[in-house]
Amino acid sequence: MRALLVLAVESGHSGVAHPLTGYEVSDVALFVFAAIAVWQVRRALRKRFAKARGLDGAVVRKRSLNETPPNEVPPNKD
Repeated sequence: MRALLVLAVESGHSGVAHPLTGYEVSDVALFVFAAIAVWQVRRALRKRFAKARGLDGAVVRKRSLNETPPNEVPPNKD
């Protein structure tokens, strides 16, 4: 267990700071991954909320099971 801790400490950094010469491959890969993730989430949300709208763009509200449809007259409760 102690050997694992020593190995983890020693492999962290060489102690020498190198000057930045440009973007690293990991930086570019992280940016591309984040951009694709944002694009997919936005596409999924647009698809999800498009289902809630009718063809004319009007918002379609789901009715509960005991709610009367708008084209039917509710029965008189007298």
